[in-house]
Amino acid sequence: MRTLTQLVLAVAFAAPALHAQIDTIPVNPYAGLAHTAIRVRDLAASEAFYEKLGFEKAFSAEKNGTVTQAFYKINDREFLEIYPILTADPAKNPIGFLHLCFDGLDLETLRTHYLNEGLQPNALRKAGMGNLLFTMRGPDDQNIEYTQYMPDSKHSLDKGQHLGANRISTEMFGVALPESDLPAAMSFYKDKLNFSALPGRNDILVIPGSTQQIYLFSAATPDLRSRTYFLVDHVGKTAAELKKRGVKTKRGKKEVIATDPDGNLLFFRSERIAD
Repeated sequence: MRTLTQLVLAVAFAAPALHAQIDTIPVNPYAGLAHTAIRVRDLAASEAFYEKLGFEKAFSAEKNGTVTQAFYKINDREFLEIYPILTADPAKNPIGFLHLCFDGLDLETLRTHYLNEGLQPNALRKAGMGNLLFTMRGPDDQNIEYTQYMPDSKHSLDKGQHLGANRISTEMFGVALPESDLPAAMSFYKDKLNFSALPGRNDILVIPGSTQQIYLFSAATPDLRSRTYFLVDHVGKTAAELKKRGVKTKRGKKEVIATDPDGNLLFFRSERIAD
């Protein structure tokens, strides 16, 4: 049996290590979703579609005079990144969903925490648009991005601009991810990334520090098209407005669904549940 002195010494030696570990866990690591990224067959057709929804192009990235990314603005913190086909190799140009990106508030601390959790985030760097960025491989080898908006970045300098008055929605509140092993994916997000399940739903995860969600569904599902969820005040009025703008839709039980030129699904809901 340990003596009182031995117990005191054990606690004294353990306390600094425990304190250091606790200090690496960010209190509010996220602000929510920063963007989803898709690759499209026809950039002009996709831009025309998203502009019908009232989203404006804030800026583009170019290389040798060719657009490599177009950034469409949902609100000051959320964007849709559209990538065109750049090479003739189909393997390097998968059409559809590419990745999602989380809006982080302290990437250096968050990355350190992930390293302490045994994860392997890539090096923190400054990306082309001027924001801090690191990436990490998630379940099914999915690429997960983390960005921290910097004061001099293109995103921050565009604050208050390109917020179209006719935006069909002003918030992207959820993204769906297909997973080959749902229990393992759920464990990854909950145990490693500190996400929590939406009450009563084990398949919907809430991004820490926000009300935005990630919906995990089986990769065995026949329809694996990208699904992005947008919040609206009234589904019926949204359906009527989309029809007026010439956007083809279909009605679900609790949403109106639009499909972009590449088959990506956009769900417009008045209830904040991404499923």
